[in-house]
Amino acid sequence: MRPPPDADAEPARLAGRMAERALLIDAMERAAKGTPAAVFVHGEAGVGKTHLVTSIRTLAEQRGFAMLWGACVRFGAATVPYAPIVGALEHWLNRAGNEMQTDDLGKLLAGDAPAEAPRLIPVIDKLIERISSNQPVMLVIDDIHWADVTSLDVLAYLVTGFRHQRLLVVATAREEGVGLPLRGWLADLRRLPAVEELRLERLSRDDTEAQLAQALGQAPDPGLVNDVYERSEGNAYLTELLVRDVVPTAASLPQGLPKALSEALLATWHRLEPTARTVVQLIATGGRPIRHHDLEAVTTAFGITPEALERAVTEAVDAGVLVTDTEARTWFGHPLTAEVVDDTLLPGEAERAHRAFIARLNESPRMGQAAELALHHELVGDLTEAFQYALKAANSAAQVQGYAEQTSQLSHAIELWPQVAEHGDLLALLRHAVDAANRAGDEQAGFAHADHALRIVDRTENPLLAARLLCEWCGLVFRTGRVAQHPLREAREALALSTTDPDSVEYVLALATVAEAEAWDDDWTAANLHATQAIEAANQPEGRAWALAARARVDEGKPKAVEEGEQAYRYASAEGFHQVAARAAVWWSNALWDVGRFQDSADVTTRAFAEASATFPAAATTAFLAGTAADRRLALGDLPAAAELVREGLAIRAGGIGGANVLLRAARLATMRGRTDQAAQHLRRAEELVPSLPHHYGLIPQPVYAFHHLASGRADQALDLLCEAMPNQAMDRWLCDEMLMWGARAAADLAQRARDREDRAGIEAARDRLDTLADLRAAHGTTPFGEGVEGRAQGAIFTAESARCRPENDTAELWHQAVDSCRAAGFRWDEALACQRLAEAMLREGGRRTEIAAALRRAHQLATDIGAEPLQQDAAAFATLARVSLDVPRGPTPTDDERFRGITKREREILAHLVAGRSYREIGTALFISEKTVSVHISNLLRKTDTTNRHELAALARRLTS
Repeated sequence: MRPPPDADAEPARLAGRMAERALLIDAMERAAKGTPAAVFVHGEAGVGKTHLVTSIRTLAEQRGFAMLWGACVRFGAATVPYAPIVGALEHWLNRAGNEMQTDDLGKLLAGDAPAEAPRLIPVIDKLIERISSNQPVMLVIDDIHWADVTSLDVLAYLVTGFRHQRLLVVATAREEGVGLPLRGWLADLRRLPAVEELRLERLSRDDTEAQLAQALGQAPDPGLVNDVYERSEGNAYLTELLVRDVVPTAASLPQGLPKALSEALLATWHRLEPTARTVVQLIATGGRPIRHHDLEAVTTAFGITPEALERAVTEAVDAGVLVTDTEARTWFGHPLTAEVVDDTLLPGEAERAHRAFIARLNESPRMGQAAELALHHELVGDLTEAFQYALKAANSAAQVQGYAEQTSQLSHAIELWPQVAEHGDLLALLRHAVDAANRAGDEQAGFAHADHALRIVDRTENPLLAARLLCEWCGLVFRTGRVAQHPLREAREALALSTTDPDSVEYVLALATVAEAEAWDDDWTAANLHATQAIEAANQPEGRAWALAARARVDEGKPKAVEEGEQAYRYASAEGFHQVAARAAVWWSNALWDVGRFQDSADVTTRAFAEASATFPAAATTAFLAGTAADRRLALGDLPAAAELVREGLAIRAGGIGGANVLLRAARLATMRGRTDQAAQHLRRAEELVPSLPHHYGLIPQPVYAFHHLASGRADQALDLLCEAMPNQAMDRWLCDEMLMWGARAAADLAQRARDREDRAGIEAARDRLDTLADLRAAHGTTPFGEGVEGRAQGAIFTAESARCRPENDTAELWHQAVDSCRAAGFRWDEALACQRLAEAMLREGGRRTEIAAALRRAHQLATDIGAEPLQQDAAAFATLARVSLDVPRGPTPTDDERFRGITKREREILAHLVAGRSYREIGTALFISEKTVSVHISNLLRKTDTTNRHELAALARRLTS
């Protein structure tokens, strides 16, 4: 609902808000220039949030902004997907015409978008982007503490996707209303640089005096100011209510006035005539802004004539209790009034009011009808009807992809189950709820319903269903983070139950589940046996999809795993088993990574995420793919691509390990960009989803935590974490090796710090801690750092950092090897750091100045290219100390001379470096080529330009381009 048209004509409540207005105006001006912004305005009820934003709305419209205003209203459990978003878009489209309305959007507005339609959230994003291409847009969602979860998802998608849209997003919320899910939503968005928070404090005495002067039209008496401020304590709306009937010359407030906002609102209602009070009560019972014809139908049941209704509404509007908007909808001037008035109806009157709304809803259906009917029926005690309408509301929510609201309605139906007359099939309802929760990304609700189903299923009467439920339970108990690996005991129980029918899909599913659990348990012989049996028993598409995925998981680390992973992914995708396809994509990506095909590995998970986003609305699974793809991109130093994946993943707002996986990669990305506070927020949010996260080795969180500790100057905490985690024998070799590498970095940092303080004991302690970590790694029984490209890179870094910890002589050569190994692997962030360490070692060991300069330039270039600001700043600072120029040659490119017209692009690049005075090695380092290749190119240049040596060549190029 839009604010009343004359809201800006009430400036009194804006007194003392100049700084807050300035912040919003600044955000609006930035948005108008193509720098989108989001501002979250919060404070207690009556502090003036909506009035402040309304004043900016008026200014924005004057400056040519398109206004999208949606309001959230409280109506118990009757949440409707997209309610404020639909309200905002409907009003705009009604004014702008339908030329921008797509079929999918039309179905959303009508409440009828099939689940197989394209994702509606990107459709909304695209519409707003189209609007902002014509004019700047201000999107306001008022009272977001009552927003449905799907609307929060829309806003998260918009804000995380900020690019260069001319868009300002503003949301208001009561401070006392910030609970779940809003708290988690805010935590996810707060870390974004485009998001600002604006907390409205109560007004000071001087501001209250200014507000009174505006309201009374003259300077108030000091005694009146004292009385009002003592009563209102700076609450702007309470101040307004207190002086509504006070004469301008009053020296004090009358006795007996209320001391709280809720009391004042109720007192204002009590001053109305009886008919007006009843009308207000009925509107509060309805719970939503109501159109006049609907209100007329409801009030008729209470004997109120249309003429009496007109007089009552006019009286309530004049008293400031109600407002009527431009679309002839009536609601409360302040939302808190609805809450306090709703409690004034006596039980018999309340039942009568709810039945009147039931009758009207049945006569005049609208979006969200089923959800409202479910609540009205429940409030009058018709639980069977409430149950049936909750199921209908769940179905309606699913039709517009409001899976969170579908989950909520199904969960409520399950709560009503014991009290309804006809039970039906509770197991079917529970499984339906599990599927909805999976789509919504609410893994906790999914687990609760799966656990409930497992407790009531009769294993003797229905062993196959029990086996399937056990397999689903195993997946959910892992995805919610309750365990760090798939549970084996329950998987084996599922297998035992399903052996009653070895031709069933459930038998294959149980075999696959057992095989995966045994792989997590490091029992590879048993895992291989059960995966083979699953392949042999699979005689239906679903079973074959699960069997192929299990085979790929069990063969992880073997050369054939690449082919098996690809086969499993392609088969599951083609057959429409998207959950299996997502798992197979991870195994395929892992197999590619193991054989050193890092770019292919990243591409597989990125493509699988894109396909899952388009075809498979399982939020947690899709989010997990986004996090995995982002992790691969980060390892390769592709920060921009990783940032886009993180944005998409965070916008999904999934729970369990899916959401935590994205947040971990967001923390790693933020750390690489030097935003350690932001990274800490991500880690805290991830721990809310998976409390055992620091010890959950399945998500590989330890390197992320260690990196964050190091970047925050806490090398000792990094080592503590790694030494605590390393003894876990269930960790795979690759994670152990990565942890060992980070441990060497942490120990080297500690030793360096101790050397700076000339603390010999500290140096020895750092060495001892690294030795301890290495011993813990040796206890795993495998040789650290395998023969693959990744292992060689990690091993080279470990060796060089260990030398930095000691330190040993000739560390520069070790860092040369680390640089070469990281470059061969394509790990650009690690290479940049290794180049900087190389420069430091060469400077300490008296290396050649040209080589020091080449390493620093390479470090700075890489850090700049990938957006790693801390590395970029460190390289620049070190270059200043070493008196090295980091300028990248933009050398002469003479083309008007015949001798230079035939040179290639690569020869032109080499010529630029040559003119800048770079050595062969510096040129090779900068351009990723060997010194021999540089020499060959220069020989070609000498031949083409008829010069005899590189000095003559460089001099000629300078003369011709000067």
